[in-house]
Amino acid sequence: MQLQGCFFTLREINDKGMVVFQSKSGTCYTESAINLVEKNIIEHFSDIDAKHIAQLAKKDDDRIFINDTNNQVVVTLYSYWNWLPLLVALFIGFLLIAIPISPKKIEIIGFTQPGGILIFPLTFMVIDLISELFGYRTVRKVIWSAAITLLIASLGLYISLQLSNLVSQEIVTHYSAVFNKLPYLFVINAICLVAADFTNAVCFSRLKGLMRGKQLWFRSIVSTGLGQIVYTIVWISLFYIEKLANIETWAYMAENFTFKLGYAAMMIPFTYLLLWVIRRQSRKAQELRAV
Repeated sequence: MQLQGCFFTLREINDKGMVVFQSKSGTCYTESAINLVEKNIIEHFSDIDAKHIAQLAKKDDDRIFINDTNNQVVVTLYSYWNWLPLLVALFIGFLLIAIPISPKKIEIIGFTQPGGILIFPLTFMVIDLISELFGYRTVRKVIWSAAITLLIASLGLYISLQLSNLVSQEIVTHYSAVFNKLPYLFVINAICLVAADFTNAVCFSRLKGLMRGKQLWFRSIVSTGLGQIVYTIVWISLFYIEKLANIETWAYMAENFTFKLGYAAMMIPFTYLLLWVIRRQSRKAQELRAV
């Protein structure tokens, strides 16, 4: 059983080879097996039903990938997996770029923001793409991988800062001024990442089941909004813990959240574009194999 539960139950495969399934509310739908796989709605069925639907789709489309290990079924398209390393690299890379420069405050169109604000919201788009294409079970592994990466970076920086210095004290002073807070900052963001991105991923997945894979823009905005409420509160509370009594800190928190949500909304067209490119490339590869 998947963490987010089963929204749909397989009722039958009709004479035309279409999947007839029922929602929790009792509403019945009919859709082709390959569409359920392509839109990754299949993750909202039980493992037994998902495997049955995937095997049906695979009879007509050899792009189907079925991973049945550890009593869990993950179904997607082979061609989608070609994109996963790049998406994971972008997700972790954006974090590693944005986090070190976040203590610096900058002003953008009247908003006071952390220095990494132009890079960090790109992670929202990437995590939504991973959720849309690969489902919750894959995205949670990506989140844990990113959090572990941040903790390793924190530990590595901390150890390096404790080692003996072989350069002038002036260089050490400048070096320490830049890097001293980074180990703590990486730990904070690892905590935020787990709390916020799991909130995002669970919300995105539940909405996807409820909406049968439709209204990506709505799912992205709502899940990102909830996730970033968590991220903003945890990050600012931990990094500015001594200033929480100041009204300016709460104003900064509100501005930060508002800007990130607006940025996320601006990224939605690019999310649709990238999703279209990935799915088009997958279909084109299938057509070439069929020739």
